[in-house]
Amino acid sequence: IRKANSFIAFCMDCLEEDYNKKISKKELRKQYSIYCKKHKVNSKSDYVIKKVLQEMYGVSDERFGGEMGSNYDWFWIGIKFKEDIQNVKL
Repeated sequence: IRKANSFIAFCMDCLEEDYNKKISKKELRKQYSIYCKKHKVNSKSDYVIKKVLQEMYGVSDERFGGEMGSNYDWFWIGIKFKEDIQNVKL
């Protein structure tokens, strides 16, 4: 699976559904990059990431942040990292 679609493998190893949680897009991309380097696989595009997350977990994306339009970050809503991500094949 890792060689066919590294992001699906990342999802299976590191993510789980939770409608009350969110992950910043920056943090997800960072952890996915670490995963790809460790397993020596190519990373997928943002388009593929969004499509996989929507199909596997039904996530949405939203902006959250500071006052008056500053310091906004984008988040994936409806997923979280597995509890002990350090021990999860990263």
